[in-house]
Amino acid sequence: MIKKITTAVLTIVLLLVTKLTTAQVVESNFEMLTVPSVGYWNGSSNPDMNTGFYNGSCYFNCYYNSNFGGYWENGFAYTNTVDTTTQSFLNLYGCAAGKGYAGSNNYIMAQQNSVVNLIPINAPHTKNVEGFYVTNSYYSYSSMKFGDSFDTPFGDSTGNRPDFFRLVIRGYLNGTFKNDSVVFYLADFRFINNAQDYIIKNWTWVNCQSLGNVDSVNFRMESSRVGQFGINTPLFFAIDNFTTNYYNTSSVAELSNYEVSVLPNPAKDQLSIKSDNIHIASVKIFTIEGKQIIDNKLFNTAEPLDITALSAGIYFIEIQSDDALRTRKFIKD
Repeated sequence: MIKKITTAVLTIVLLLVTKLTTAQVVESNFEMLTVPSVGYWNGSSNPDMNTGFYNGSCYFNCYYNSNFGGYWENGFAYTNTVDTTTQSFLNLYGCAAGKGYAGSNNYIMAQQNSVVNLIPINAPHTKNVEGFYVTNSYYSYSSMKFGDSFDTPFGDSTGNRPDFFRLVIRGYLNGTFKNDSVVFYLADFRFINNAQDYIIKNWTWVNCQSLGNVDSVNFRMESSRVGQFGINTPLFFAIDNFTTNYYNTSSVAELSNYEVSVLPNPAKDQLSIKSDNIHIASVKIFTIEGKQIIDNKLFNTAEPLDITALSAGIYFIEIQSDDALRTRKFIKD
């Protein structure tokens, strides 16, 4: 069982998109970016300006501050660093996996409050972040695993301290934050059984479909380790294969009054999905890594969905109605 889990019931307001046609999938894999001989690009060639970069159909912001000898202050840097030995800020651009996703050369490093902008193509379209692969920076990984001059290792000597390091992804649309967010744990030591504690070291898929139609996404990091001057855990993480969907629509998407309730949440044995106004054709359940584990193509709203075989944790449920497809999150207790 996971500690400190909210017991609120999740009510979903579906965002219905009419006359939906095929989606154009665009992947930002960063392989075409030319990495300098030092092993990374951090905007230092154009200091004191927003000098981000384009890849795929996205713009990744970057700001390099020339003060105090110069430093990468905000946004993304692209890199092919393979250092998994240096345990300090001197290894700011290396990831815990040592290479890009699937052994590729390039990936990007991100820091607190980085923003990705989705570039419009051939309007009208709705823009959706399918997801991306993520791992810890080696700087953050080594700090949590071995401790550093700012703090002790996660879990402390007993392993019982309920530490966490998590990534919160929120979407913007027309300059306004959307209500939905995706939370991914880069490290989690809140389990009753210490053997389940983990720090992400390999590339792991983050499903972001629940954000819906967005024109940009913001990344915020939170940690249980907070000191006098803020968070002690180094606020960096790595991304690869950032994937977006562009859905061509012949009319503007609009909010519907139709509601679908998914309850209870957290759920133990059964999960009910009900609506008075929408026919639900099928449901699928995915792990937090994006692996499909349930595909109920003949879902009957009169009967609850059996989830007794699922392990405790966080899952995504994809709900297909006659004219919309939406993904939301639930917790198996």
